[in-house]
Amino acid sequence: MKTIIELYDEEPIFNILAAVAFRPETLVFIGGKLMRTDRKNRIIRCLEERNLSIKVHFYTADANRIPSMLETMEKVTERFPDCVLDITGGSSTMLYAAGVFCSSRTIPVMVYEKTRGRFLNLQHCPDAENTPYPLHFSAEDFLIMAGGSFPRCGHVGAKNITPEMERYIEAVWKIYTEHYDNWTKHVQYLQAISGGEESKELYIHAPLEIRMADGKRRYCNKEIFLALQRCGVIQDLLFRGKRISFRYKSRLLRSCLCDIGIWLEMFLYVTAKKSGYFDDVQISVVIDWEGEEEKRSGTINELDILLTKGPTPVFISCKTGVPNTQALNELDVLRERYGGYWAKGVLATMSHLSQVNPAVYRRAADMGIYVLQEEDLTGEGLPEKLLRIAQSR
Repeated sequence: MKTIIELYDEEPIFNILAAVAFRPETLVFIGGKLMRTDRKNRIIRCLEERNLSIKVHFYTADANRIPSMLETMEKVTERFPDCVLDITGGSSTMLYAAGVFCSSRTIPVMVYEKTRGRFLNLQHCPDAENTPYPLHFSAEDFLIMAGGSFPRCGHVGAKNITPEMERYIEAVWKIYTEHYDNWTKHVQYLQAISGGEESKELYIHAPLEIRMADGKRRYCNKEIFLALQRCGVIQDLLFRGKRISFRYKSRLLRSCLCDIGIWLEMFLYVTAKKSGYFDDVQISVVIDWEGEEEKRSGTINELDILLTKGPTPVFISCKTGVPNTQALNELDVLRERYGGYWAKGVLATMSHLSQVNPAVYRRAADMGIYVLQEEDLTGEGLPEKLLRIAQSR
């Protein structure tokens, strides 16, 4: 395809699907007042990030008036006679105008159908029947399309999770789930004896009992420490009298072992990554609301996990405890702002949410947010559950 005509849509993904699939020489947008300069720049930036050398043109019409749309379509097709019209996006008025315009002409017309994962030939467009390129999108693609960016990872990034680290994550996850009821107190004890985030010391020598700042006491859980030594994340473990000594395997593991909630996040990342089902899997995604560096205002959010499958992003928020409605609202904002039409939201929690807080569980369903609770996360078939969510309609 040499030229593709798009009916501009507020949903960013609709505007670039055909360009990604067919890589035309020219991409022409017809749209109304919603087609502002900043939104035009997002399209161009997204194509550039994918190294697509496509000439992009924008034609403005009154998108609510059929005569204006027909006149603009006439101009565009006269200038680009070798065009294909993609009607995946566009308002109902724009689509009606396109139907009127093409009904008496031999202009090729196609549309993307998500359920089949391909474009359909609606009129004189056999090329659409076999989409030549897979529709893979990265996490950053979706953020750029919505005007944001992915400048960095937060407390842990994909580059930190090597094959060796993956094995440690899976091993600690087993310990974490077996000792879930005592895990928070264990981590609080570790935090107290490890000297805080500013300390980089790997060797620890401390009493078995610690008095906290609030007057409460935390005790060494020998069973958990022995299990952590067996899987290799701590070394040189020694109990002598009323004291314990050991060495963290690495600074990364030290940081992770002193973080109460990070193991659910990392386990989900490894599970999704190893499944091979997803086009991109990112962890601890820092989202900058102003994507272009010179325009950044410092407004950022952090998302635990972001998966992509074709044109569908999956936003996952992880909560080891019982989540509240605020957690749902925060996830919903990110999904709506950066995910678009096909985006999915998932709340992963180690609680039995449907039992301990049924109101929040029902609220999640009302908002279209999927919930993965303790039995889903520790049972069989988790990768398939994530895939089914991504592919759901």
